[in-house]
Amino acid sequence: ASVTVRVDPAYYVWQPFACRLRQFHGEEARACLDGKTVMFRGDSHSRQLFSATTMDACPSGGEASVEQGSSILRTEMGVHVYYFNSSKCGMDLSGVCHLGDRLGECKKIMPIRDLIVTNFGLHNMLKMWTFEDYSRALDTIVADASDGWTGRFAWHEINAVAHRKDVWTLSKGQPQTNIKIALFNAKAAQRFKALGHPIIPAFAQTLALTQSTRDVSHYDYQVLQQSTMQFVLGLLCPSG
Repeated sequence: ASVTVRVDPAYYVWQPFACRLRQFHGEEARACLDGKTVMFRGDSHSRQLFSATTMDACPSGGEASVEQGSSILRTEMGVHVYYFNSSKCGMDLSGVCHLGDRLGECKKIMPIRDLIVTNFGLHNMLKMWTFEDYSRALDTIVADASDGWTGRFAWHEINAVAHRKDVWTLSKGQPQTNIKIALFNAKAAQRFKALGHPIIPAFAQTLALTQSTRDVSHYDYQVLQQSTMQFVLGLLCPSG
């Protein structure tokens, strides 16, 4: 028999070894995002981070979804982009958006003035991508991050996941493993560090919680608000 110990996200705080993260919540998070253009680009983990960030900055806005009226869907340059509807917040958060790009295949995106946070990789693994395949996808992101189409760029590591051997993952050809995720992360980090882009260490932030998630793939908003979101807002608003 196995025992699963669930970590209460209300008591979770993540701090790196080398520094202490400044904490942004509520009014401070709203002030940091006010009037800025910020894109979360990637798969469902990126969408979770987008929702966690907007819900922390604007709790009255609700979860970022079109169905609940808190997101506005627009088509720009041929891709669907979800913008946060900030009408209830008292500040301009309308430039905060999410672009679904789970395989890193969008060739060009609209200009982002302040920060673009990008991640992909889990779905690539399920498609049996090799490291060479993944490197070619990274080339596309590097081109976007280097040709003036975007503002500041940050790479979001692939989150750690619970080991899965369920019907869905096995039907894709192989289970997702944290060993392979770590190898994909190392390849991406090497590439983007060489270009001077910051790396958001999401793998380390989530590894201890892989057996404590509400579902097998995603983390509670409270967990992201105490970890990954703080890195994002720290990059966006580095000084007090």
